[in-house]
Amino acid sequence: MNLGILGKTSLLVALPNRLSLDAVTVGLAWNTVITNEFTGRLPAWHELLIIGTSIWIVYTIDRLLDGRTLSEDTPATDRHQFHSRHSSKLLMAWLTAVAVVAWCSAYHATETQLRWGIVTVGLAICYVVSAQLLNPIKTLFPKEVRAGALFALGVSLVAWSDHRTTAWQPLLLITILCAAMFTINCLIVSASESEIDVGQGNDSLARRHPKLTERFILMIALHTAVTIIAMTTAQIPMTIGLCILTSDALLVSYVILEQRRSVRKLSPSAWMASLADAAIAVAPLTCIALLQR
Repeated sequence: MNLGILGKTSLLVALPNRLSLDAVTVGLAWNTVITNEFTGRLPAWHELLIIGTSIWIVYTIDRLLDGRTLSEDTPATDRHQFHSRHSSKLLMAWLTAVAVVAWCSAYHATETQLRWGIVTVGLAICYVVSAQLLNPIKTLFPKEVRAGALFALGVSLVAWSDHRTTAWQPLLLITILCAAMFTINCLIVSASESEIDVGQGNDSLARRHPKLTERFILMIALHTAVTIIAMTTAQIPMTIGLCILTSDALLVSYVILEQRRSVRKLSPSAWMASLADAAIAVAPLTCIALLQR
């Protein structure tokens, strides 16, 4: 009975990663905190809908395209197997999501938001194409770096496109710090799945440098140090700085947990990937909850 409950719990925790909802949650949480800090308002419903759905669109099409080449003998993550099994239903949902974003953007986005959105869409297309065509090739910017940078731009897009945003230098620094944090998050997940990348012939920074896992805590410590310096010199808002520091601390906890799993030789799982995203979602979600009080 206990094993059955444990299995159902693991399946429930893994579901957000299978459906890319963990990435959407992270994106909306950071988008809300950054928008509120730099524009003095919470994102409008249509901004949340466009940002959240756009994140889901990029993640889903990337995984659907990855799933085309999977076979029974091909090593794959749980989320890629899920997308391969349910490709038809997910493709219909993806087409619907694209239509919703197009309609919502046309009727509700401002002219400035449309301009920024077009640039971001172009970068997203470049990311998906590069992920599909260049993954087997060693590129100057590995997939983890490309994903982290694009995600950071996406979550700060509303702030960048709002006319009330005048402090562009702090916003730029926040975008860079978030890009580094999201890249580290991608690296951590990628490292746990490096054997799968080897089996599929895909390039990743974790695959290039297998000993990188030993330096995750150092990387996070350096990121934390830069964030603290930026906070103490008033280069970035205190609220977002605290969110980043808390996320760094939770990422360290996750790395320690993942290292223990590696010692026990447990295979990578979707629920662990969901926990990795939860580590960078808890702080902004807590901040949002406090804003509502």
